Amino acid sequence: MANRLFAYRVAVDAQRRGIRPGRPRRLSASVIGDLMLRELARIRRSGDVTADDQDDYTIAVGAGISALQTAELYEESGLGLFVREVLDGLEREGMVTIGRKSVSRRYRGILATERALRSSRTMPWYRRLIAFFDPPDDQAPSDR
Repeated sequence: MANRLFAYRVAVDAQRRGIRPGRPRRLSASVIGDLMLRELARIRRSGDVTADDQDDYTIAVGAGISALQTAELYEESGLGLFVREVLDGLEREGMVTIGRKSVSRRYRGILATERALRSSRTMPWYRRLIAFFDPPDDQAPSDR
C-alpha cells in the first residue's frame, strides 16, 4: 500500500510539473479537448489504428495528457473521469464519435469526425497561419 501511495504521489507531482521544466502546465477542459482532438485527427489521418483499439487512456497518453501515469493511477487520480467528460463535450460538438460508453470504465471506439478533420483546431500552427491570409471563398480570385 505504501509503494502504491508513493507511486501515486510521484505521478501527481510529475503531472503538475508537466512534461517541460519551468512553468506548470494547466489542464483545463479546453486544453485537454484540443490536445485530444489533435491526437484523434492525427490517428485518423495516418490510419494507424482502428476505432476498437482506442480507448480514452491510450488517446490521453498519445496526447501527452497522462504520459506519466499508469492506467490505474489515471483512474484513481480522477483524470480518467475528467477526460471522459471532455470527450462527452467533444461528442456534443460533433467533433468525435464514441462507440461504447460505460459509466465506470473507459470509453472505447473513439474516432474524429470529418468536421473535426476540417476544423482549425486540428491544423498545425503553420497551416492556421497560412489560412489566415487566404481570402474568403466568395472573394477568392477565379482561375480563368
